[in-house]
This record gives sequence, C-alpha cells and structure tokens, in this order.
Amino acid sequence: MPFQRLAITIAAARVGGELAPSIGAPPAQPCGLPAATAHHRKRRINQPMPATPEQTAIRDLVAGDEPLTIERFADRSDPGPADVLGMAEGLGVRMVDLKFTDVPGTWQHMTLSISSLEEDAFSDGLGFDGSSIRGFQQISESDMLLMPDPTSAKIDPFYNERTLSLICNV
Repeated sequence: MPFQRLAITIAAARVGGELAPSIGAPPAQPCGLPAATAHHRKRRINQPMPATPEQTAIRDLVAGDEPLTIERFADRSDPGPADVLGMAEGLGVRMVDLKFTDVPGTWQHMTLSISSLEEDAFSDGLGFDGSSIRGFQQISESDMLLMPDPTSAKIDPFYNERTLSLICNV
C-alpha cells in the first residue's frame, strides 16, 4: 500500500513532464523539522558542553609545563632506570602501571604501588602469575617476569592517582 500511494503522489505531481515545485520538493529544514526546532537544534550543536572536573584535570595535566614522558624529563635519548625513578619521585607518582601483550596481541596490565618499583626491577624483572593470561603457561609453570622498558615511561593522565606507565617484555 505505501508504495502505491507514493507512485500516485509522484504521478499526480507531474506537470508537463516536471515535478511541481510544491509537491515532492525537499523540505526547507533539515530532516523536515519545523524552523523553530531546527533553530534550537543548531544552537545546541554550536554550544560546547561544559567540561567535567576529570576532563579539566586531564587537560591541565597534558597542557601543563610538567614533562609527561621520560625523554622530556631526562632530556636525553637513552634514559635508564635511575631516570625513571627520578621522574616518578619528581612528579609525585603514586602508582606504576606495567603493560604487556598476551600471545594473541591483547594489551594486559598490572598496577602496583610505586614503592614496589626499584632500580633492580629493570634488570631482574618483576614476578607475576601468568596462568590467567591467554597463551601463557599452565598454573604449574606460570611464574613469569615482567621486564620494564625505561624508554617507554610516561605519565598516564587517565588515572585519579598520578600513575607512571611502563611497557614491559615478558
């Protein structure tokens, strides 16, 4: 039925082989909304939403003067563990987020207090149980080591507590 009505409307609108301007012409406002509604819709789109306190804190951190990467903090291209720990202390870091990928390539992470990260962790590794990570060892042989890469140190602005992010090898 709707298709037949459309065909009749189009056929009735033809005048001398062309569509009559009043019938079948596109609506004057977007989506056929009345002029008042379209005006309000346009005004809403152009007005920015107020920032939440979390968004403001992230913007202030990223736009601030503090160096958020180890390269900017250490001011050299090959930073070491001492530089990472100095950055953590200098910027008031409270947590460290150790990131790695499982065998299929999905990011995994483990977050610890910054007090558990010492200089020898970069050479000796940090132990963890890999039995719950896809593609890793069975529970009987699941003791594994995360080896943090000091060149990957960054401040992660998306945590409530100041957090240092490190990418690790397993």
